Amino acid sequence: MKNLLVISAVAATLSITACANNAPVKMSAYDTTVSEATKLHDSAKSHHHVFKQKKMKQPYVEHHLALAKAAKAKNDDSTAMFHAKEALKIAKAELMQYEEGKTIKPGWIK
Repeated sequence: MKNLLVISAVAATLSITACANNAPVKMSAYDTTVSEATKLHDSAKSHHHVFKQKKMKQPYVEHHLALAKAAKAKNDDSTAMFHAKEALKIAKAELMQYEEGKTIKPGWIK
């Protein structure tokens, strides 16, 4: 009887510990901003509607994400978050311009 109580107490302790260690990991604000900007930019890229200058090697969103990644590597969180927010703002603008451009008709069509 004593062994049964000890075994059940050990089993209960192990199950509670396992549940506590299995808690979902929350993403930081930086990670969510970067993932959302990447998702929106990929959507705009699939529609071939990306903001980029002719002489630029990469689009604006990818440029700001690269700057954010470099700042994060240097542990400069404020600069990393600034560039991540800029990338998100530009990605939203890409999609917004694409959506508004779908409804535009030429002037000769009435």
